[in-house]
Amino acid sequence: MRLYIAGKYEERFRLQLIARHIEQETHHRVHARWLETDGFSSGNPDFRAVENRDEAEESAIDDLDDILGCHGIIYMVYQGASMTVGRAFELGYAYSLGHRVFIVGEPDSIFAYLPGIQQFDTTNDLVDYLKGVR
Repeated sequence: MRLYIAGKYEERFRLQLIARHIEQETHHRVHARWLETDGFSSGNPDFRAVENRDEAEESAIDDLDDILGCHGIIYMVYQGASMTVGRAFELGYAYSLGHRVFIVGEPDSIFAYLPGIQQFDTTNDLVDYLKGVR
């Protein structure tokens, strides 16, 4: 299964490690180009500058293309932090496509309780689950 990770831009280096862990421990692949770039996101305020709008649009389209090409999304929850518009948008988009949704952390929205959404306390719990999923 191909998976997308929705998380904070500032956390992308830690999320790269999580993606590698998933790929090493399971037969699944993580595909999220935003993890490997210094592009724009809601976590990078430079995306609002007029001269950067084309690049910000390109980054957003890349993210949606990555989600479209995946079978599931891993939505990272951060304790004490509110849900960001970007992650919420990605979660809703993936859910509307019928993708599998895996939430890591304590749910931060009523939408986490929609049918078919699976919640895990830790990334290790998710990895253990994914080992048995084909």
